[in-house]
Amino acid sequence: MILRLEFENFRSYKAPVNLSLVAEGSKAKEQNVVLQRINKGTSEEQERILKMAAIYGANASGKSNLIRGVREILSFVCNPFIVAGQPIDAWSPFRFDINTYEKPVRFAIDFIGPDDVRFKYEISFGFNTVFAETLTYWPMGKPVVLLQREIEESSKELIHKLKYKSGRKEQQLDLFQNQAGLSKFGSDVADEFISKIFVYFRSIAVVTPLQLGASPSQRDSLGRQLVNDDVLLKRLNELLRFADTGLKSLRIATKEKEGVTYRLGNGKMEPTKRISFDISATHPMFHDGESLDQEGSLPLSEESNGVRTLFTFGGRILRTLQTGGIIFVDELETSLHPYLSKLLVLLFQSERINKKNAQIIFTTHDTNLLDRTIFRKDQIWFAEKDECGVTELYSLQDFPDVREDTPFDKWYLAGKFGGIPDIQSIESLFEDI
Repeated sequence: MILRLEFENFRSYKAPVNLSLVAEGSKAKEQNVVLQRINKGTSEEQERILKMAAIYGANASGKSNLIRGVREILSFVCNPFIVAGQPIDAWSPFRFDINTYEKPVRFAIDFIGPDDVRFKYEISFGFNTVFAETLTYWPMGKPVVLLQREIEESSKELIHKLKYKSGRKEQQLDLFQNQAGLSKFGSDVADEFISKIFVYFRSIAVVTPLQLGASPSQRDSLGRQLVNDDVLLKRLNELLRFADTGLKSLRIATKEKEGVTYRLGNGKMEPTKRISFDISATHPMFHDGESLDQEGSLPLSEESNGVRTLFTFGGRILRTLQTGGIIFVDELETSLHPYLSKLLVLLFQSERINKKNAQIIFTTHDTNLLDRTIFRKDQIWFAEKDECGVTELYSLQDFPDVREDTPFDKWYLAGKFGGIPDIQSIESLFEDI
């Protein structure tokens, strides 16, 4: 489970910001808190961790940049296929200050990883160079550095040295200056411990609005999981019916497609086979308003955008709950009725359904979710830009006059927390008319 995320100099996050999922001392809504034992085998140390966090803010406030940062930086960190000298795509510093627009981006994630041990991964990188990278863990309650690379920002070396611990031995390996060291442990170097962290990062799901509609690639990816997991398919069908979509069930047919691919090694075209998935939804049939003992079907691509979104997004949510994983979602309410958005959030709150303590971190404009019966104060965050274009990230917990029974939604819409657009009188719009 994630404890904290830190960003510095990534897009609108110029100054260091910290998103914490460590619960404050309040005992309100304890069903939203996981009492996680850490450093197993030592003291009875425990951490209180939140299952959910919601981020509110006006359009262009920078809240989506946090989700984008997680997606792009973890994609870079887990990419073993790096070409020497090429730019690092995830490098996107704050552009509107001469002191930062060429400076490194810094990212850190503090989490409870394999064997209930606390880890912290930190990386700092520029246009085409990683300047610092560290993976630390606390196996017996004390920090131990597992992996480390520190390079001067002025270094022009193409090859860097990475030191890491494997068992009790300290090892060293070479890697390109624009390559994250952790990526080596997902391809070239097999280490029983560090490779688990690579897999952990790869398992973190990040969903953006463009991915919510069921594109062919998204349908195939989820179709493959559904074909191989009867429980997941059953639960997705239940969710679609529960959401009052009018669907009875999903049908998934596999189809093998032949093609060719060009092999660089021998310069020849070689035949390939790819499995695709035809997904359709069954509906009840009627005659003059009377139900028939028959079913009709419709390709998923012809269903409404809301149904396709619920299929793709609901499937990702259910998979995360099933594995006890982590999912980041940008604009949770996209193409969904407010009741459905709330339903998906409540799945994580439910101790019966969320048995493996999955986490969701999402951005939204939906004030229906800003509900004091659902969220604690420390689960609600706001993103707001200042006059220089810098995003500040702060929690509802930072307001001392707000209680757990305060009507969060009404106070937010009244502007008491910030994070809303500053719209002037409409009379000042289009003054030339």
